[in-house]
Amino acid sequence: MNGTRKEPTARAKERAALPAGKAQRERGTFVRIIGEVDRPFLLIVIALLCIGSVMVFSASYAYGKFYFNDSYYFARRQLGWAVLGLAGMCFTAVFVDYRWIKRFAWLGYGVALLLNAAVVVMGIAAKGAQRWLKLGPIQFQPSELLKFFVIIVCASYISNNHSRMKEFRYGILPFILILAPAAVLLVRPVSGSGALAVGSQIMEQYGPDSAVGRTAAVMLGCTETTFYTVAVYFGAAGIKRTRYTIPAALTADLAAYLAAAWAVRLFFET
Repeated sequence: MNGTRKEPTARAKERAALPAGKAQRERGTFVRIIGEVDRPFLLIVIALLCIGSVMVFSASYAYGKFYFNDSYYFARRQLGWAVLGLAGMCFTAVFVDYRWIKRFAWLGYGVALLLNAAVVVMGIAAKGAQRWLKLGPIQFQPSELLKFFVIIVCASYISNNHSRMKEFRYGILPFILILAPAAVLLVRPVSGSGALAVGSQIMEQYGPDSAVGRTAAVMLGCTETTFYTVAVYFGAAGIKRTRYTIPAALTADLAAYLAAAWAVRLFFET
């Protein structure tokens, strides 16, 4: 959605002077199929996809073997969805006009915000986190939809106002207004529900009276959702520079983890 117009490079001028057939061959098969792409950005996306797939396999190997008798259960599903996503990306690049996406960007953003707000009222709770929404036979996480439309809206806005991005009114303020409601709705599952899910899994696997279960419980009780707390209180007070707050808070969390392990060992170990 970049609206800037770049001067053609010498290579591009040479390619434009070539006959149509030869120019098509020089562009390469991939570009002929899906059109011109931002190649560095595409490589970053593919690299992150590969790293994420490896991490999923590493984290789920034992779990898949124990519960499904298949160590590759989750890795296979991850790769399947990855291939489906890449196919959808190529389809969108070839057949969908980006101006059509821009036209409905703000509408999609508004619908995503409403769906995330609805989670608070009618969301489905699982393992201490209320983040799923069920509409008829469909069950999904509205936060994932909101992430997508935040990117689309920001890209659309930059495309329409790229020449005025150096001004505070156009380059900073609109993004605060776009990201603020999304941050409030997204930070809750990111900060709190992940820790609760991990804690619940530990309790189920080791038991609440085990050394591991007690340590996890004490850690959950004596640490804070740092980024959420800083965002809420600093935002309410109008403080823009956190200075040493984040490093100090994370250091305190680390000290709490160590103290929790030491306290459980001191008071409960016989």
